[in-house]
Order: sequence, then C-alpha cells, then structure tokens
Amino acid sequence: MVADSWLPEALHGARCMDSHALDVLGFAAVRGLLAGYAGSPLGRALAERISPSADARAVEASLAQVDEALGLLARGVEPPVRGLDSASAILRVLRSTAGAGSVEPLAAVGSRIAAIQRLLEDLRGRSLECPRLAELARLAPDLRVVLARLAAMLDGDTVRDTASDLLQRLRREKAEAEVQVRALLDGLAASARLRPHLMERGVALRNGRLVLVVRSEHAGQVPGLLHDRSASGSSVFIEPKEAVVLGNALADIAAQEARELDRLLAELTRLLLDHEAEIAGAEARAAWIDHSFGRARMSLALGLSAPRQVAELTLHLRRACHPVLLHASKQPGGAPVVPMDLCLTTDRRLLVVTGPNTGGKTVALRTAGLIQLMFQSGLHIPAAPGSELTVLEDVLADIGDEQDIAQSLSTFAGHIRSVTPMLQPAGSRRLLLIDEFGSGTDPVEGAALGEAMLEHLLRTGCLAVVTTHLGMLKAFAFSRPGAENASMSFDAETLRPTYELVTGIPGSSQALAVAVRYGVPAEVVERARTLLQGGREREVQLLDDLARARHASELARLAAEAMKATSAERLGAADEELRRAQGERGRLELEAEQEVRRVLDALNDALRPHVAALSSVPPALRSSVEAVAALLADHVRFSAFSERRRVYLTTLRKHDSVWVPRYGQTCRIEKLDRARERLTVRVGNLSMELGFADISFVTQPDAPQR
Repeated sequence: MVADSWLPEALHGARCMDSHALDVLGFAAVRGLLAGYAGSPLGRALAERISPSADARAVEASLAQVDEALGLLARGVEPPVRGLDSASAILRVLRSTAGAGSVEPLAAVGSRIAAIQRLLEDLRGRSLECPRLAELARLAPDLRVVLARLAAMLDGDTVRDTASDLLQRLRREKAEAEVQVRALLDGLAASARLRPHLMERGVALRNGRLVLVVRSEHAGQVPGLLHDRSASGSSVFIEPKEAVVLGNALADIAAQEARELDRLLAELTRLLLDHEAEIAGAEARAAWIDHSFGRARMSLALGLSAPRQVAELTLHLRRACHPVLLHASKQPGGAPVVPMDLCLTTDRRLLVVTGPNTGGKTVALRTAGLIQLMFQSGLHIPAAPGSELTVLEDVLADIGDEQDIAQSLSTFAGHIRSVTPMLQPAGSRRLLLIDEFGSGTDPVEGAALGEAMLEHLLRTGCLAVVTTHLGMLKAFAFSRPGAENASMSFDAETLRPTYELVTGIPGSSQALAVAVRYGVPAEVVERARTLLQGGREREVQLLDDLARARHASELARLAAEAMKATSAERLGAADEELRRAQGERGRLELEAEQEVRRVLDALNDALRPHVAALSSVPPALRSSVEAVAALLADHVRFSAFSERRRVYLTTLRKHDSVWVPRYGQTCRIEKLDRARERLTVRVGNLSMELGFADISFVTQPDAPQR
C-alpha cells in the first residue's frame, strides 16, 4: 500500500511544532475557525486537531488538495457529506463492551459507513477534476461487501425477517400464535361473563404477554395471571387462564426469536470488528476529503490565497492579516484590518520591531507566526498572492507575560526561561518570535543581554522577529549584516497608532505622546522633554537620519521589485498574445487551404465530363485539345501552402524583390541568412531586418520583378 502521507497522523505527527508556540500564538483559534467550515462531524473533528508539519512534500500535496477542492466549489460542486460521521467510535465501544446489546448501534454504523462510501465513490468519479483527491478516494478500502451484508440483515433499526431462515420461520409462527391469542382474548372480552369487569375492551401487552385490562375491584372475577397494575391503581392487567397455554407458546416462540436475534447481532458485530481497520482507513480518507473542502470554504470566505512554496529560507508576506481579526472584519460591524508586509530571507534574517505600546507589535508577531503555522498545516494564508514561504522545522515564540507566581518566576525570569531553548543549536530552519525582548530588568543590562542574544541568533542562521523598546537594540539592527529595523507607525497629529509595519525605520515608544493622550499634566510632559535633551537628542537625530536613508533604500528596492514584476507580467502577456496570433494564423491558413482545395476539386469534377467529350474531336484538332487539357490540369493542381512557401523561400536570392505585408510594399533584399531564417530589406532609405515569417509568398499587388 502506498504511504499515507496525506493523513493527519503522517502529515502532522512526524515532527510536531513546539506546542508552547502554538498556544501563545493562538493557533487554537485558527482550528476553531476552520472547524466552522467543515461539512460534517468527521471534518470538524479533524480540523480541531490539525497541527503543522515539517514535511515539505506533505505540505505541498496538502495545499494542492485544497486547490482542487477550491476549484470544485467554484464550479458549484459540493461533496455529498450528509450523514458523514465516525463509525470507528461506535466500533470501539462495541469492542470494549464485547458486542452489541441492540440493533441501534449496528444500524448507526451502517448508515455512517454508507455515507463514507457515498463520498468516496463520488470523488473516485472526478479524477479529471481533482486527480489528487480522487486518488485518495481510489486508494480507500472498498466497503461494499460490508454494506451489502448490513443491508441484507438490517432494515433501518430492525433486523430483516430474511436475515436467517430460522428467524423468518419463528416470526411467521409468532405472528400466527399472536393472531390466535388475540382472537381468544377478543372473544373473552366480548363475553357477557367478563365484559362488566373490564376497564376497556381492547387487548394490551404487558411483560411480553397479551392481557386484558380489568377494573381493580373486579380482579377476583377474572381468573388468571396478574402481570401489572396501572400507575393510578384503578386497573390491573390479567392474562385469563384460558389464554395461558397459548400465551406460553407465544412466549416460547418470542424467546427463540430473541436468541436468534442475539446470534445475528453478534455475527454482524464480529463482521464489523473484523473489518474495523478497513472501516477506519476509509473513514480517515473521507474525513480528510471533507477537511480539504472545509479548508477551501475558509479560503473562499476569507479571501485567502495559496503561498508560493520555496526551498530557500524565506518568510515573505505581502499584505498579510491576522486570520482571526480578518474573520472578525468580515462580520457585520467588523473593524477593518490593517495589512502588513514582512520579508525575511537568508540576507535579512532578523527584524527588530519597535514602536509604541498598543501599536500592534504583538499582533504583527502573532500574524507572522500564525501564517507560517497555517501554511505548514496545509491551509491557504491571509496574505496577497506572491507571498513566499518555506517549510520550517520549528516555530518558537515568547509572547506575553511569562511570569509564574507558583514557581516564583519574575516576568524577566519567565522570558528567559522561554528564550533559552531558542538559543540552543537546533538548525537554522526555524522561526523565532520574541515579544518585548530584553524587558523586565535593568534597561542597560537587559539591552546588553539582548544584543548578545541577537548576535547569537544571527550566527545560528535562523529567521527571527523581535519587538523591543530598547534603543540600543535599534542601533544593533543598523550595524549588523542580516539584521533590519522595523517599526509600528504612529500618527503624531492624532496621537494614535496606525498599526502599519514599516521596514527600515526604527520606531519610538512614543511614551510622551501616549502620556499626553491619556491626560498626564502638560508640565509633567514638558519636564520629561527637558530631561531628554542633550546627548540623547543627538543620538536620536543620528538614528532618525540613518533610518530615513535606509527607508529610502528599502522603498527603492520595493519599487524595483514591483517594476520587475510588472515587466515580467507584460512580457508574459506579450508571449501569450504571440502564441495566440500564431495559432490564429495557422487556423486561417488551414481554412484557406481547405477552401481552395474544395473549389479546385469542384472545378475538376465539373471539367471531367467536358474533357472526356473532347476526345472525340477530329484528328486535326486533337493536339490542340490535349494542350488545353494539360493546361487545365496544370492550373488546377494544388499543393499545400506550407509546401509552396518552402519552395518559394528556397528560391530567394540577394537583390530579389519581396512583398512585406507589415509595410504594405515591395522591398528589395540586401542580405539573406538562411541559417537564422532572417533577411535584410531596403524600406525607403532604411535597412530593416525581418524574419522569413514576415514576408509573403502569394502574388503581391505589385508583383516583384527578378
């Protein structure tokens, strides 16, 4: 059997990402979003437990399956998932309880297997539309034999009479015996002896026995077996002594029927448990198919796109949004999300993000981390087309307040505990996300320790995004190859953050502006400004000048990239137009050939009887007639345009005149290069180089003279 690289256990279980990172980044919210787009409980359960994979081929295959599902949904094709649920869950209970106590769980297994088989058969028939998903369905175990046995034994929640010969005979005998007992009881109930003592005339069933409903105070007037008493006590249920023998016979048949039913249910249970592995395999594939359609539905609903998967160490996001915020923005009254651009490569592996509190730095970290996790979970991402990602071995994150009172850990100690594993030698294909880097302790010591850690991270070669308020770390990003500053922008007029990530410019904490916004007295803020004057002011000015220069360089780079992309797009469009024109020319030539051939064939057919009639002319005219016939044959002979063109081109010589349709005139050949199929012609006072395809072999308006 082929390897099930598409299965969740194989796709997501081989090398799991750091669970702490999944927690602090909020990946559970993505799972919850995805579960809401599932079409069945099976797909929903799978969505709620997905996790990222470090297997690049599995990620690529999984994303391709989403693309196929998206294509089907776009054409209005919905998979048949009605009734799709876990049959394996019921079978596990049956195995643990050593069999079915009733027919209901077996019937439930049957209906769920039928839904699984229905979905798989539908996908098997769509190999041209979705080859990968169809292949998954094709490789699933075939459950038709199990379904046939279930259908032969069960009719909904009941066992069919034809499930066995014995059951069929017992049920026939039971029906006959029941008719006899009912007839006897109906007669007794209508008799003058018993009628006055009955609460009602009908026959009732108690404890598996057919009985009469007798008034409590008249119980002694109806000899027989008392089987029950009503809740109110006003009536009792008595089996008259005349009916006991027939009732015993009916009860004996019913007991035999129950034993046969138990045997049949046990047999059916064993059959299902014997095929438990096949049922689980088919169920897993059906769940994955529904999960793929759920991923596609989320892509449609949120406008997600497929990233370009690259081998190089890259995290390049264009207009990326936090997936949960994007979902909220789609709801009525939802606030719009400010997209961000972020680019990390082997040449720029570290991004130091600064800016004001509440400015969006933490959201930016979570956005980058969640998009990487979504990509490696086989999901399209909330970013613009053209975003590029590579499959990483791990994503590690330290976000939020990590203090732990129970373990006597301060905020700083909590951060250090989370960051320490990131400093271990574990390969370069990792993404590290660290919030408030170097905070929680003395700023000078924190900055020194932070700079040393950043140097170490650069040496490991991994990708990292850190946020900080420490100015020393801004200077670090300016002075180290592979590092870059970024900031969350701030509107100085409104004193509010804009939540835009700007690469190349370090940001300020904007503490004084925020203080003004929240009403700190003006004299306090002015005193703070005075204390900031001096050397710090000059340092800030130098950083700002350098930042502006770096930002201008970054804008120029982005403009060059955009121009390159636009040029490539235009070149592709031109190539496509050329291919279309060449195809159109070929079609027109073929049509023209077919029309000429049709006209000449018709002319030949029309001339044939007349030419034959000329054979009877007098001998003196025969030579003239033969010359006319030869002349006609020569003029109506047809060869394909391509052959005529080939012959024409082989006869071309320097100084010949040729018709050039694009110039609308006859031109003289100055140079001829048959190897390159190029020629140079004189157009007025200019020499122009053309290809053989640019000249025409048909008769020109002013035919060239040789």
